Amino acid sequence: MSNTYYAKRANKIIAIPEESIEKYKGAGYTITDASGSLVTSGTPHGAQLVAAYTKLQGEVDNLKAQIERLTAENLMLSTELESAKTESKPTRKRRQSVEPTTEE
Repeated sequence: MSNTYYAKRANKIIAIPEESIEKYKGAGYTITDASGSLVTSGTPHGAQLVAAYTKLQGEVDNLKAQIERLTAENLMLSTELESAKTESKPTRKRRQSVEPTTEE
């Protein structure tokens, strides 16, 4: 059973078998897999596009991981800050008002 790929050119998208990739690539179609990842491009600079796409997708994945890590760190630090605020609040005693004495 062969994988299904998609050939796209302009506004036309065709589901194609793996065996037909080169045929459609030669006709100028951009080929993606079922998940939408770029497999090859039928443009003259197709190999460069695929390499750039792969590099950028790696950067996107790294940035997503960094966002998750920083979000978790932010949550932890926010919790620590709130904890420190509640622990450091001194209990205030109200001042007793002293009535001025009048000397006669």
